[in-house]
Amino acid sequence: NRATCASVSSAKNNPETNKSRKEYKRIPIKRSNHTFFLRNFTMPVIIQEFMEKLLIPAYNSVPRDFLFILPYFLLFLINSSLIVLILKKKINISLSKILLFTLFLRLFYLCLRILTNQTIIDNDAQLFKDYGSSFLHGYYPAMEYPPGALLYFSLFSYIPMPILNLVFEIITIITLYKLNKIGSYIYALNPFLLPIWYGKYESLPVALTVLAIFFIIRKKFFLVGLFIGLGFATKWLPAVLLPGIFLWLLLQKKWRSLFSLSLSFTTIAILFNLPFYLWNKYAFIHTYLFQQQRTMMAESIYYLFQPVLQINQAPWTDINSSIFPKKITMLMQIIAVSLPLSILFLCKKTMKQCNNLTMVVFPMCLFILFNRVFSPQFVVFLLISYLILLKEPKLKWLLLINALPFLTFLIWPVFFTNWYWCSWLFFAINVALIAKFLLPEKQLIRQEN
Repeated sequence: NRATCASVSSAKNNPETNKSRKEYKRIPIKRSNHTFFLRNFTMPVIIQEFMEKLLIPAYNSVPRDFLFILPYFLLFLINSSLIVLILKKKINISLSKILLFTLFLRLFYLCLRILTNQTIIDNDAQLFKDYGSSFLHGYYPAMEYPPGALLYFSLFSYIPMPILNLVFEIITIITLYKLNKIGSYIYALNPFLLPIWYGKYESLPVALTVLAIFFIIRKKFFLVGLFIGLGFATKWLPAVLLPGIFLWLLLQKKWRSLFSLSLSFTTIAILFNLPFYLWNKYAFIHTYLFQQQRTMMAESIYYLFQPVLQINQAPWTDINSSIFPKKITMLMQIIAVSLPLSILFLCKKTMKQCNNLTMVVFPMCLFILFNRVFSPQFVVFLLISYLILLKEPKLKWLLLINALPFLTFLIWPVFFTNWYWCSWLFFAINVALIAKFLLPEKQLIRQEN
């Protein structure tokens, strides 16, 4: 469970804002007479279920964690097989077909959850709704998310979160289709992304990030700043695109584009942050203090290098590490993003000849991978980044990218008892993908020289 900071003084009178994640009672498991397939396909992600699966190693001589994930895995194999057929041009994909399958798969998944009474993934969905309810009742809750997210959370009181997320999922798929057709298919039909669509609010910032990247390619930098600003208002990750864009525009001496980008981003950032700061500066600052006080989590990349490993320990656990304290992990995260950009900036000839899109997107990937808190929904940002950067749709790289949500599914929240080794594999694949996108550019430069 996440630990929350002390409640701000202005939020003390509101009982909803003082709730921490620990205060939400876990819903007891409801045994039903539904078929095994339905009960498992709908992924009843209740923590007691996970712990029971860890304590009971087998069910009818077959590991229960494998049976629990089997329906997802079968869909994943079908999805991967279709990728092969698409690349061999035995199946034609169109935007209308992708959207049709998107709607069918997500609505079918939603209906199965409702019919089997497995409507709760974790406490986050209820937490989002409580934050939005507090906002609608005139309170600014102390939370860990940017203030703009409150506007989105407040809509959950009127529209179910999966339905609202579906609107932004469609925007992402349509935009991604214009950048990478097979990439939009992978994003739309990967079964391991369904829990994130259903129980998280990542669909909104992901859609804004994809739109920002789309307009980077179209070189409409006023709109780039607009969508990055909106993304920054709901989640901080889209703002990590800015350093690469600024450096590239500086080297290209595109002062007008740089001014347009800065103007639109700054305007949106002020509009979404200043009113909340003036409303309650303590609740506003609480968000940043909360992030600063968070410690390393078990599923972060730093945990893999701990000298004393607790392999059977569940992810999403605070780790007090003497080797990787908060200051060290923050420093390494800054270095991971700034050092490659600094080297490329100093080697101006190399930077000019590199693909500007690669220079813009890969810092966000490194920022995520070196974060001391690696939330499972971050894989969506990694997935879309790799799909957009992938120029040539080679099968091995597409399958590796398609496998990232599968590995995240095994790591969190304890579907697989050997999640630690899956975590190693997950980060190894990400390192290989980042190297793949950076090294070819260097090789082309060497050949030209």
